This record gives sequence, C-alpha cells and structure tokens, in this order.
Amino acid sequence: MNRMKGALSLVILISVVTYCQPKLDLGAPLPIGGDFSYPDKSGKMVSLKDFSEPVLLVFFGYTQCPDFCPNMLSKIKLAQSHLPSETKKSFRTIFISIDPVRDGSDVVQKYVEFYLDSSNGYSFPSEITAKLVKQYAAYVAETKDGSTIDHSTYVYVLDKNRKTRVLLKSTDTAEHFADTIKLLSSDSI
Repeated sequence: MNRMKGALSLVILISVVTYCQPKLDLGAPLPIGGDFSYPDKSGKMVSLKDFSEPVLLVFFGYTQCPDFCPNMLSKIKLAQSHLPSETKKSFRTIFISIDPVRDGSDVVQKYVEFYLDSSNGYSFPSEITAKLVKQYAAYVAETKDGSTIDHSTYVYVLDKNRKTRVLLKSTDTAEHFADTIKLLSSDSI
C-alpha cells in the first residue's frame, strides 16, 4: 500500500512539474519589424523574403561595439549548439549595422561570420538605416563622446512570412533562444 501511495505521489509530482513548465507561445505577430527591400552600401538589394530559411533572427549592432554585440552573437552561437542538426539549418541571423559611417558592407559581413556561419551582415546608407531603426522600433543613440553607440539589444525573430513573432532579450538564456527557434521553425503558419 505504501508503495502504491509513493508511486501515485510520484505521478502527481511529475504531472505538476510538467504542467507548470513555462510554454512558449508565439501569439499574434508583433506590429514592428518585418520585411524590407533596400539596397545596402555596396548597391546590393536586400529583401528578407529572399532568404530560404523559415526563421530569421534580426539584430541591430555595430562592429566596434565593446560588449552587447559580441555577447548576443555568442549567445546565438551557443543557442545553435542546443539545436538538433536539422533545425540548425532552419534559421539565419541578419546583422544590421547602426554605424554606417564606420561600418562598410564587407566589414560587417566578416564581423558576423566570425561568430556565425549562417549569417549575413549589412551596412546600409544612413537614411535607410534610420528607416530600419524606426520600422523595428529599435533604440539607437550616439554617446556624448561619439566613441560608442547606445542601442537596444533585442533579437527580432521573424517567421517565414517575415512577420516579427518574438523579441528575444539579452537576459534570455541560450536555451530559450534555441527553444524559440525550434518552435518557430516547426510552426505551420
């Protein structure tokens, strides 16, 4: 009888723990971000709909960023290590420079490739960069001394229709990043 009570207690405990686990819910698309079609500084037309991966991670940063950009790109790389091999091919990171004066297209591409194989880095002319920052509701402000740029550190997660579904924060774990990519890459929307 005691073994039966113990087994029942264990089943109840497992059920409660499983039920209480936080579940990711994509919900409706967010009213920011999304697709765009602009020429970068090299003259190449960039449209997010041209990428074949069903999930895009869009991140705004710059190559001379001392901390947040390297940390976020490293976190995305770590998240990739938590993914099954078939899911690793289902997403791509798009890094958009917020420092078009100092960042050229080639420099940004090499910078982001240092961290991630499946990535593209872009530098757009200043007026287009401003439009993209506004479209994504990102925060960008040059510091008083002009040596660094304060900026938001969200990763915008876009679905296959290039709608923003989730904002990942710098405080989210690599496992949360991976879970979000897995969920969205298997989403049938």
